[in-house]
Amino acid sequence: MDSADEKENQATGPDPLPQISLLQELLTKGIEQILQQFEAKIKYDARKQEQIDALHAQLQEYKSDLLTKALRPVFNAMIRLHDDAGKTLQALHEKALDELPPERFFKIMEDFLDDIERLLQDHGVESFRDQEPEHPFNGGRQQVAGFVDTPNPDLKGKVAECLRPGFEYGNILLRKEKVKAYRYVAINDIPSNNAFSESEEST
Repeated sequence: MDSADEKENQATGPDPLPQISLLQELLTKGIEQILQQFEAKIKYDARKQEQIDALHAQLQEYKSDLLTKALRPVFNAMIRLHDDAGKTLQALHEKALDELPPERFFKIMEDFLDDIERLLQDHGVESFRDQEPEHPFNGGRQQVAGFVDTPNPDLKGKVAECLRPGFEYGNILLRKEKVKAYRYVAINDIPSNNAFSESEEST
């Protein structure tokens, strides 16, 4: 009988239930660890996004504050210029027309332009006039705003008149100087009533 039991045990092998139970336990622990790591990752990502949103909001606030601080002096200067122009206009309204000779009017306008140039200079913007009349036209810093016809071929492409200054901020060109340039025209094509003819271009 004992010999028969031994043969049966040898035929069936060891009991697999303990190994299956151990495998199930390992799988359960592994799944629990994965779930814990996944949950921690979700919490980390949510916290990370909150930090990113907070940093973005702070950056926007900083940029807005920086822009306001940078522009405030310009705004204040423009307000002062507006006040001065308003006072001048009010004073002109209070005067009779015969008390305002043309020279006085032109002087007021020149002073107004000077005030604007000083305002620009206070913020690092400089005006310039690169070329004197009859000097070669410089397309890099000048813009043609009109032409003056001439029968002299030597004047072709040269500056005839400086109309308005250019402006630059350090090495940055903000606006080119506006000039009139000579344009060669055969003498027979120039109107007889004027040695030179001028033409304007839109600016």
